[in-house]
Amino acid sequence: MLTRTHLAISIFFILLFFPLFDNKIVFCGVMIVSTLLPDIDSSHSKLGKNFLLRPLQFFFGHRGILHSFTFALMISVLVFFFSQEASIAFFFGYGLHLLADSLTVMGITPFYPISKKWKGVIKTGGWSEAIIFMILILADIALLVFRLPFIFNL
Repeated sequence: MLTRTHLAISIFFILLFFPLFDNKIVFCGVMIVSTLLPDIDSSHSKLGKNFLLRPLQFFFGHRGILHSFTFALMISVLVFFFSQEASIAFFFGYGLHLLADSLTVMGITPFYPISKKWKGVIKTGGWSEAIIFMILILADIALLVFRLPFIFNL
């Protein structure tokens, strides 16, 4: 899926679970970063275009180990030693990215190195993704409108 769709999904879940987290800035920041992180293995992604990250693309093929729950869990465990909330937010954001990509035609290998793929029918950048994106934007706006008073204690 495209970066914008991943962000729309994450924003929806950030708004949904925002009240449950004590450190809201960490929760939001880690969710956004971890949602974008799996695509550093692609030269076509926003993060993957960064010159400093290009060597990763040489070692990791797109939608390889970086697009697996195996990798997400390993990093989440490491983050857990620094912050439990950040660890939960990291796994949640990363996992949402993986679930979204599992719905695409290219799919993912969720439990790398096990080669079983999860594949869907959505073409990345296609009309079905555009419809999903628009629905998510409307849902994000609706959630923001209904949650705004609670977020700012109005």
